[in-house]
Amino acid sequence: MSEQPLTPASGRGTPWMLLGGLFAGALALAFIILAEQGDTKYAAVVLGGTLMLLIAVPMIGNIRLFCLYMILLLAPLGLRLSFMRFPHMGGASAIFIEVVDPFLLVLLYFQARDRLRGYRARYRFPTACKIWVALILLGLGTVVFGSLRTTAANELVRMLKLLLLVLLIVNEVVRRRQFQHAIVALILGVILESAIALTQYLAGAQLGLQILGESTDEDISILAEGTLATREFVYRVGGLLGHANFLGAYLALLMPMAVALLLAPVSRRLKALLAVALLLGQPALVLTLSRTGWIDFSVAFLIVLALGALHAESRRKFLLARVAVLTITVAITAALSPLIIQRLFDADPNSVKYRGKWVQTARAMIIDNPVLGVGLNNYVFAQLPYAEEKTPLEMTARYGDYWPAVHNAWLLTWAEQGTLGFLIYLAFHIAVLAVGVRNLRIRDPMMHALGVGLIAGFVAIMVDGLASFFVRNEATARMFWIVVGLILALEYWRRANEEVDPALADSAAALDRPQAGDPAAGRSRWLPSRQSVLR
Repeated sequence: MSEQPLTPASGRGTPWMLLGGLFAGALALAFIILAEQGDTKYAAVVLGGTLMLLIAVPMIGNIRLFCLYMILLLAPLGLRLSFMRFPHMGGASAIFIEVVDPFLLVLLYFQARDRLRGYRARYRFPTACKIWVALILLGLGTVVFGSLRTTAANELVRMLKLLLLVLLIVNEVVRRRQFQHAIVALILGVILESAIALTQYLAGAQLGLQILGESTDEDISILAEGTLATREFVYRVGGLLGHANFLGAYLALLMPMAVALLLAPVSRRLKALLAVALLLGQPALVLTLSRTGWIDFSVAFLIVLALGALHAESRRKFLLARVAVLTITVAITAALSPLIIQRLFDADPNSVKYRGKWVQTARAMIIDNPVLGVGLNNYVFAQLPYAEEKTPLEMTARYGDYWPAVHNAWLLTWAEQGTLGFLIYLAFHIAVLAVGVRNLRIRDPMMHALGVGLIAGFVAIMVDGLASFFVRNEATARMFWIVVGLILALEYWRRANEEVDPALADSAAALDRPQAGDPAAGRSRWLPSRQSVLR
């Protein structure tokens, strides 16, 4: 009899040594917070949260799956502790310990144990991640040789954490069922953020959730003043993402996935969940009054309709669904058209004026530092010789403590890391796009639709980067990298299950391969039940 292949640890059972280590680490962190910040509130949150997890974990059947859900659900929240913080825009402003970090460490523990025990023959390290490592190494030069080393080090830590996040997802989400769980978690996140945004709009005020990332009343007032030419107050929702533009881009990133899956054979329960996400998400997107968010979603929506039709089964069976989605989208847009028209035609011209001025500043910095730039995360402070405001006093008098960064992720990267860094950054996006295009070969209709939705959202953020630094904000960047991780993981799934690449068909992926005579093979009529999440 042939030897059965070893399979990765499922995460079932209670790893008491790991839990003890987490509790000890939380206790040490609480003392550090008291010593550094003197804030008993945050120390109590750390200890209380850890105790709740210690109580809950023995009742959770699958710790690995639970951690995956927690990462995907908590990623957009701003619940974190900061050290060495200073006012800074367009990059990391401190060293952060964030709410998702403990769950990342638990997954890292399980994956390291799989490797050490021989459950996995190889650790997946995609080409796009290798390119990102090159950008990290370039930033390391600023930390070692630059003059503003602390700011660069903060951003370097953020980049390393994002790399860890995507690698954990690529190596954890290897089975079809795990992709389905990821879909549900992300869609639940969209529903939660949209529901909070709609509640904010109906209440006409913030909900007091600043500890989770909600913006303050002062920030809302400042944002409202710069929205319309008339200077009248207009409430712009931001959910828990801190800014209306960030919420708009977040919805443009994830809602295309919901649209694409609605046009594929999935279960009625999952379709209902997707429909709720779109019915809440589209009004919330309009109420952000984010023009970039509207453009982002429009581009992604068209991509989904075009690429989704490439799959013969989806194109043939879901024509009416396409008409329904288009009809609902048009109806919601028409219902909220007064707000859209006011935002488009009565917008404050100073908003565009200032953005144009910042672009000119970035352009001057690039011309003067063409090869290596001014240094990773140094843009805000290095801009003084190039901006209209030449001194710190002038800059603070005009903008306050938070000096502006150019609202363009592409130019921001180019100015900070030079043409060399910009080319590496561009190569990273090209590498992910290439994977997304290859994923269009997937035959499984649900997985094909997932790939279409993910790559459409990825392109939406590329477009958003022309007028935003969504990818340089901690919480929103995590969501972007989660999408990147799922795009890369999909290619491994395709190669292991549909192309049957021997090098990739490890035990975890092989378990997911449809078996001959299996009536469920090739279909995706499924929604995770409560039992499957807790098993």
